[in-house]
Amino acid sequence: MLKKIYSSLPNFKPVIFHEGLNIIVAEKSNPLAGKSTRNGAGKSTIIEILHFLFGGNVDKIFKSEELNEHSFSVDFEINNKDFTITRTAKQATKFYLTITEEEKVVSQAYSKSELIDLLTREFFWDMPETVSFRSTLSYFLRRDADGGFSESTEFIKKQRASDKKKTLSYLLGLDTDLPKEWEDLEMKRKDLNSLNKIMKNGMIDSIKMDSSYLKSEKIVYEERVQNLEAEIAKFEVLPEYRNLEQEANDITAKINDLTDRNFFLNKELAVLNQSLESEQHISTKFSTKDMYEELNILMPDSVYKRFEDVEIFHDSVVRNRRVYLLEEKEEILQRLKGNNEKIDSTAKRRQEIMIILQNKGAIDQYSKLQEELNKMKTRYAEIVNQLKTLEDIANVKTELMTGKAKLIKKMRENQAEQESYIKHAILSINHTLEELYGANHGTRFSVDVNEANGLVVTLSKPDKKSRGINNMLIFSFDIMLIEMNKMLGRSMDFLFHDSHLFDGVDTNQTRTALLAAARKSEELNFQYITTINSDIFSLFSNELDCYKLDINLTDAEESGGLLGIRLK
Repeated sequence: MLKKIYSSLPNFKPVIFHEGLNIIVAEKSNPLAGKSTRNGAGKSTIIEILHFLFGGNVDKIFKSEELNEHSFSVDFEINNKDFTITRTAKQATKFYLTITEEEKVVSQAYSKSELIDLLTREFFWDMPETVSFRSTLSYFLRRDADGGFSESTEFIKKQRASDKKKTLSYLLGLDTDLPKEWEDLEMKRKDLNSLNKIMKNGMIDSIKMDSSYLKSEKIVYEERVQNLEAEIAKFEVLPEYRNLEQEANDITAKINDLTDRNFFLNKELAVLNQSLESEQHISTKFSTKDMYEELNILMPDSVYKRFEDVEIFHDSVVRNRRVYLLEEKEEILQRLKGNNEKIDSTAKRRQEIMIILQNKGAIDQYSKLQEELNKMKTRYAEIVNQLKTLEDIANVKTELMTGKAKLIKKMRENQAEQESYIKHAILSINHTLEELYGANHGTRFSVDVNEANGLVVTLSKPDKKSRGINNMLIFSFDIMLIEMNKMLGRSMDFLFHDSHLFDGVDTNQTRTALLAAARKSEELNFQYITTINSDIFSLFSNELDCYKLDINLTDAEESGGLLGIRLK
């Protein structure tokens, strides 16, 4: 059972529990004072803390600046062992656990998965791997924010059908493998729907979806492919055609090579022409002697002689370089001429070869045969794939029909074997509702099987519009679950409802429900914990005062709530 919830927050108000019925009363501020807030006292926060400590995700409230670094803890006793779990949002992946058994104390950090494995063994020792601990626990710790008070058989709004069936099968003592098998069949049904969509989207020829037609078509194309492959295997291209084809390829390579050479020779020729143009000898009208005399500079004849020698040498160099360049140019022109002649002659030969190949057509015939064979093979593969798809659809349909029939039979047999559990669950809910509404309450709880949904667990209500009646159905259903839990020998021994459960419920019925919870929790040795507003609790007689916990919560002031602070 739960013993205590506390925190490192300086002003946090510890919640200390006792056996049986526990009522946490919160003072509701005067609406006329402008401070009214239904949850300001922190009643729902207790549920959030328990989920946080029992392996749930980190709710945004714990990530707030005010709470992020503070720890929260819960003390509880189960299987004659005392446990303490401590966790902070800042180190959300670590759970610090202390276990005390016969004065032996062990403390260590656990990961989330390790903690859940341990809690599963302690609370639900016989839980199979197909069932989730967190889903099972959530039926005993419903949260209004998740839609937990919308439907009695669901702890969260729009709960996954497969998860719901597996969890309820476990809680009611039924075979949990059967809902898993049903889930597998549902996956195959979705595969079948996908195949049907492929057909509707035109990926398979809708005209040729008849398997008998496709089987005949397959045989026809199979023979065509075999015959054409045999024809191609016997087909031979004459040697001269292959030799001519090779010669044509060689000629093309030679022409390409000569063309590349000409490209570079023409580039060299352009460079030579530029050099020749720059080497043109420029003659002058004046000798060196005339130039100096023009400037009225008189120099010895020996000096003039030296200048004349230099001019003669320079003219000689220029003439020699020009002769060299002209010779280079002539050589390049001759090479270009030779290459062009080779190109013309080889191109002529290539043209002759191509005419021969085109006129004879042996290579074209061979290519056409290969192309036709590829088309036939493609069509043959399409037919095989279409047949495979049709066979898959037929097999899945057969498997679904036979598998579903067998599974429904197994489910009904299982329910017959566990009739005592189902009977106990039905009577438990009926007895609670009779206390609340009398013998003619008009509500029935059923556990059945049908072809459309497999396992169906329903708690019908006569007035679907009444929130109060719906909430009392949830109360009756959850009381049944904790009773079944005790009957099946499991150790989970607390059930927590916050004040949202009693929204819309008549005050007398709320009082009756709490008295029933007090009696049953004492008879079966479990805890029933609830929160309630003071304005409702004050309307009860004193017979419920002994179940009220010694904690003062109010939303009238910032420090009056559970946390002792108001979050931003």
